[in-house]
Amino acid sequence: MQEFQQILTLIEQSLFFKVLKLSAWAVLFISWVGTISYVSKDSERRYEKKKSQFLIILLPLFLPLLGFLIYFLVRPAQTKAERVYEKELLDLQKDLLTCPHCGAPIKEDFIFCPQCGKEIFDHCPNCGRLVKKDWQYCPYCRKKL
Repeated sequence: MQEFQQILTLIEQSLFFKVLKLSAWAVLFISWVGTISYVSKDSERRYEKKKSQFLIILLPLFLPLLGFLIYFLVRPAQTKAERVYEKELLDLQKDLLTCPHCGAPIKEDFIFCPQCGKEIFDHCPNCGRLVKKDWQYCPYCRKKL
């Protein structure tokens, strides 16, 4: 047993072991700084408020590995840019109507369906604005169609 202790003491005092131990600490430190940096940049893209960004950076700062894992559980699934894009896409889809003849998507100001070619809207003879073919009165000038 004493020989084993002497071997361990020799290994601990060797230059190789000291370099290995210093390298391990360096890797841990660089990993810790890297997780803080990643969370900082990612939180800028996902959180609107600066206060939320600051508070979320505290997780990996004080809980190095556990905080990084917690961040991935609590962070918003979408970035701010993805949320804006999705909102614009939904707004664009609201603008689209469907053709009463074939069901193809059409815009509000289309007169003919680009898919089936049938007339969807007509012009009011009084004011010239677009009106649907089945309307009885123009909603813009109140005249009978």
